[in-house]
Amino acid sequence: MKVCELSVLIQEELLRSGIDAAESAMMARLLLAHHLAVPLNQLPLHHHDEFAATALEADLERLKNGEPLQYVTGETEFMGLTLSCTPSALIPRGDSEVVAERAIQLMQQQPAPRIADICTGCGAYALALAAHLPQAQLWAVDISPEALQLARCNAQQLQLEQRVVFCQGDLLTPLLEQGLRFDLLVSNPPYIPSSELPELPPQVRREPAIALDGGADGLYFYRRLAADSGQLLTPQGLLLIEHGEDQAAEIAAIMSGAGFQQLEVIEDYGHRQRGSLFSRSAAASEISAS
Repeated sequence: MKVCELSVLIQEELLRSGIDAAESAMMARLLLAHHLAVPLNQLPLHHHDEFAATALEADLERLKNGEPLQYVTGETEFMGLTLSCTPSALIPRGDSEVVAERAIQLMQQQPAPRIADICTGCGAYALALAAHLPQAQLWAVDISPEALQLARCNAQQLQLEQRVVFCQGDLLTPLLEQGLRFDLLVSNPPYIPSSELPELPPQVRREPAIALDGGADGLYFYRRLAADSGQLLTPQGLLLIEHGEDQAAEIAAIMSGAGFQQLEVIEDYGHRQRGSLFSRSAAASEISAS
């Protein structure tokens, strides 16, 4: 069967399974590009190639049953990096890239910044920062040993393993135990209210609940970050956190109560509030403006 015919067939199957037309079309293209081992932008050059439909049957069934495409293909893209992706960790989203981009801007003039990525998952933040800040030393923390092993594998594949220290433990605990200090703490903690988890799209519900569940109001981990982050920051150190689009004001209040000053709110490409930057030093506001 020709690739172009197979694309139509995949889209029809996904539509019948309840996936909308736009997402079905994109999933079909990405799945075919993966199996053909070609970049997505080169897929049209292969539309008339012959390809056995049977080679896609198992993956197509997984997609129809609600498994995320990134778990089916085993990889995803983040900040120009190809990362292995498994059900051990949350799938990095494109919306998160604005937070990583801001972290890079903040630290690019520092001669040797020390940065910790809290709740690293597959290592997206830590590895993106290591790749774009060659002068930086990174620490990556996660409570899940499986997620941390995935992050280590990604670091090895990207030849960044010498730049990242991996720490298994609960939020900030392993760093506090070592008495470390950082120029930047960056984190994408779980922030979905527990009651909303059953209402998430089927594909998202396939991701690990431990990486999604932010407690009764979605703010449990931000309270913990507020309570303990100050002990880990240098005098002009910064705290950069990702959050849900309607959580910035509540998080700012939590952080203010712990002595933090909100320096800015970061919007993603859809103009949704995606992250917030904090400091415990007024002098650090000069850094954020640079």
